[in-house]
Amino acid sequence: MVTVEDVNGAVKTALDAVGAALPGGGWSGSGPDEPTYPYAMFSCRVRDTVYSSGPLMTQWWRVTVRAYHPVGQEGGPTPAAILQGVVGATCLPTSPLYAATFRNATDKVLHALPADTDDEPSPVPLNGRDVLVLTTGVELMVQSDRSVA
Repeated sequence: MVTVEDVNGAVKTALDAVGAALPGGGWSGSGPDEPTYPYAMFSCRVRDTVYSSGPLMTQWWRVTVRAYHPVGQEGGPTPAAILQGVVGATCLPTSPLYAATFRNATDKVLHALPADTDDEPSPVPLNGRDVLVLTTGVELMVQSDRSVA
């Protein structure tokens, strides 16, 4: 069975691989104490679990990624480059998520599909800075054999 820790680890690895477009990397839950901008925070939650008559099961996971970029920052990646990096790391067939290794060899990501989010813009500064938040959602379809290693 794939756990939230497994999915968090896979998403973190994928976001950390974005490189120059996201030098602050990916963070589960809360962001870093002293952030390197731009960076991303993400959350993962299981939506549905579908059991088959055999040993395999399918889990649908909702991943929401929020990339933070200071408004007016000189140099560095553009918001478009950041969003392109995040989407490339999470939604495309070449995404590192498809190569994620979980506890068991039978656990794997079958599909990563773009999804909408219900995020609303916030007028509150982040750490005293005016920050642009780029949000994207991903639906992960994960196959598992129901065992816990």
